[in-house]
Amino acid sequence: MSEGRDNLSGSGILSASTELHYKNINIVPWFAEDTNFMESTSAGYSEFNLNVVYSSKPLGNLELFIGYTYIHARDSDSSSNDNEISLDLVYLLHDLLQISSGIYYSFDAGGAFTEIAVSKDILFGNALSINIRATIGVNAGYVADGHNGVNHNQLLASASYTANKAMALHTYIGYNQAINQDSSRYTGDEFLDDFFWVGFGISSQL
Repeated sequence: MSEGRDNLSGSGILSASTELHYKNINIVPWFAEDTNFMESTSAGYSEFNLNVVYSSKPLGNLELFIGYTYIHARDSDSSSNDNEISLDLVYLLHDLLQISSGIYYSFDAGGAFTEIAVSKDILFGNALSINIRATIGVNAGYVADGHNGVNHNQLLASASYTANKAMALHTYIGYNQAINQDSSRYTGDEFLDDFFWVGFGISSQL
C-alpha cells in the first residue's frame, strides 16, 4: 500500500530491513518481494530501498527528519530506479498525541506526495503499546498518471508487544478510503480504492 493505492491488488508482500544508527543519522536498507514468488515461477515484484535519514529536535516538542531514498524496483522482466528526498515534521501536542506532516519528492516522476496525520499512543505497562493513526494524502505529480489533490484518507491501528529486551512483535490493520477516484480519466487511479490491509512483523535490537 502506498499513496492510497492497493499496489498488489489482493496479493501479499514479505519484507526485511535493518537500522544502523550513528549519532543523528539513520541508515535503513529495506527489501521486499511480493508473495507471488511462492505460487509461480514468474519473477513477480521486488523492491530495494536504501534510506538515509538525519533527525533533529529544534524545539522541545518538535522533531524534524530529512531523508534521501534510493529505490530499485523490479516487476517481471522490467526494472526501474528512482531517487527521492523527504522532509517530515512530528509535533507532540499533548501526552502521547502527535501531529505529523511529511512530504517526499520523486526525481523520476518529477512530483511530490504529502501526508498529514494525527496519531495517539496508548500504553499498557512497559510491554504493550497501541497506536491509532488517521492520515490524509495529497498527490502533486508523484503518481504521475493519477489525479492531483487529495486522493485518500486512511485509518491505521497498530500494536507492539515487547517480549523481552531484544525482541518485539508487531501487528497492524488499516483501512483506506479513496477520494475523487476517476480511473476513466486517470490510469494511475486504477488501484486507488477502498480496501483493508493487515500485517505482522518481528523486530530485534542488538
